Amino acid sequence: MSLYDKLTKGFSGKKTKTNEDSVAKFKEQLSGILYDEELVDEFAPIFAKLSQHEGFDKIVELLETKERQLESHLETNWTNQESGTEDTTLDQEQEEENEEAGLSAEAILKEQFKEH
Repeated sequence: MSLYDKLTKGFSGKKTKTNEDSVAKFKEQLSGILYDEELVDEFAPIFAKLSQHEGFDKIVELLETKERQLESHLETNWTNQESGTEDTTLDQEQEEENEEAGLSAEAILKEQFKEH
């Protein structure tokens, strides 16, 4: 084996190790954004290669920020949906109680207009 082969083999081995570490890092980051293991496996090597370019870290940061905003928005909507359902249930219960007691809006209006 020539000296050139030894040097290139050693160099490519280090590059592969670094690339594998980078891919593993992006797999971890992308799993929180993509939620699909197949997509993570597909995009992690691409992100690892793109990470060598200047400014790419800003893109990853943007993606993570947008994901947090989405989660926050969905959580807010979910909370509003749950509280809206409870309010509707309480309103229905109140209406039923009023009807049973003869306090429906219709009954109150009829009685009020009879007096005048």
